[in-house]
Amino acid sequence: MVYAGIGEKDSGMVYLQKAADLDVIHSDVSVNPSFKICQKHSIFRMLLASLT
Repeated sequence: MVYAGIGEKDSGMVYLQKAADLDVIHSDVSVNPSFKICQKHSIFRMLLASLT
């Protein structure tokens, strides 16, 4: 989430999507404080929905 931390949320979402596609993302991203800055991003919300 380095990209999101430096304001590059779209780039961060690309790599988060890749992690989800590879099934290497954990469902705790919805409660992990590190991902709080991404919670309003539409791609992040779609990823969360796909994990449940």
